[in-house]
Amino acid sequence: ERSLVITRENANRAGCIFLLGLVKKVLIADRLALFVDPVFAHPRAFDSMTIWAAVVAYALQIFCDFSGYTDMAIALAKLFNLDLPLNFNLPYLASSVTDFWRRWHISLSSWLRDYLYISLGGNRRGRLRTYWNLMVTMVLGGLWHGASWTFVAWGGLHGVALAFHKLIGVRKQERTGFDRVVAIVGTFLFVCVSWVFFRAQTFADAWVILQKMAWRGSVGVHWIYQPFWPAAFAMLIWHVLRRDTNEHGEIPLMTFGGWLVIWSVVFLLWFAAPLKTQPFIYFQF
Repeated sequence: ERSLVITRENANRAGCIFLLGLVKKVLIADRLALFVDPVFAHPRAFDSMTIWAAVVAYALQIFCDFSGYTDMAIALAKLFNLDLPLNFNLPYLASSVTDFWRRWHISLSSWLRDYLYISLGGNRRGRLRTYWNLMVTMVLGGLWHGASWTFVAWGGLHGVALAFHKLIGVRKQERTGFDRVVAIVGTFLFVCVSWVFFRAQTFADAWVILQKMAWRGSVGVHWIYQPFWPAAFAMLIWHVLRRDTNEHGEIPLMTFGGWLVIWSVVFLLWFAAPLKTQPFIYFQF
């Protein structure tokens, strides 16, 4: 039985994880929201390049918002000697949709697997029933986020992709080098397209966005929000450096270097954080 005692070691680990979550939420997710929200609110007003940037920005925003929230929760638990499992494991380095759901919102995907997919029969009743179970699980997972047909479409897209991946039977370990890069890029593009339905308010808006992503009807304002590019570059570097590790980076906070990191974060929060903070996206659900 664990004792709820605050130790120096746990305080250091908790501080590192909390700072990471805070930076992801306030300095990246909330900043990107300033660009994403107006574009998704009025997609007809913007051209294809801006729409593409907004879709990718939303992919980064929702990741930083969700994972920043869970990082801070993990940190607060760690402070009191409680270990919560990692909830996001570099999902945008997934080489398939199946791999993506092993990395994205692991607590939710595990619940969907254990209490819906397996309860429906899993893969124990033949291929067709397996594909059906995947579809039902993901559609219900979409409805869990809200009673909207756009969420149903989002869940349905992932259900079809999971069933297709299981049908063709491509395995992650068979991909190396260039093939793996293509698989990662293809998976990321699919996830971005599916995010359109998750974020759009209506099917009409989603259809406009998808048309402009296909470079059709691309008339509109060309507006690239400048902080998008450093945020995207920072997320890319962070993903590449961490690759497939489950460990959070730790810095000895009670040292000169640690205090330098802390005050750097405080400085960035003071001067670079948006004037109006955004509520956590997950609070909508």
